[in-house]
Amino acid sequence: MAQLLYDSLPGFYAQPQSSYSPGLVGGRKTPMAVVVGDFDGDSRRDVAMVGVSENTPVLIMLLANSQTSASPKLVFLLRPKPNTPTSLGSDYLEFVAPARIPSPDDKTVVLDLHSDAVNIVGPNVSEIAYLDHGVVRWFSVGGD
Repeated sequence: MAQLLYDSLPGFYAQPQSSYSPGLVGGRKTPMAVVVGDFDGDSRRDVAMVGVSENTPVLIMLLANSQTSASPKLVFLLRPKPNTPTSLGSDYLEFVAPARIPSPDDKTVVLDLHSDAVNIVGPNVSEIAYLDHGVVRWFSVGGD
């Protein structure tokens, strides 16, 4: 996995906890820029990260090799909304376990999450990024 990061994202490093504002960090004991989970449902541990590559903010999932994939895969999480900030400097990640998650705007809209996901929490928006048959999907859970 480390080799894939090195080959694909020159100079990549996960955003250090010290780069977040003290008010945002609060009493958190877990990293804010790295989440581990089974994002593709293959029973292997994957990792999602907020980081920087060549001075460019990057939001990725690194999927472990599995029975169906002989090598790790790198998945870029590109936000679909044009008004979503491109700077990830104030975004942090939270783990999301499989569950039925109702939309805060319309309780009749429900995300039926079958594998782990990541919640990207920013100053104005909170969105769950998850994989659906290998395709990145987004589900808004707060904000604009």
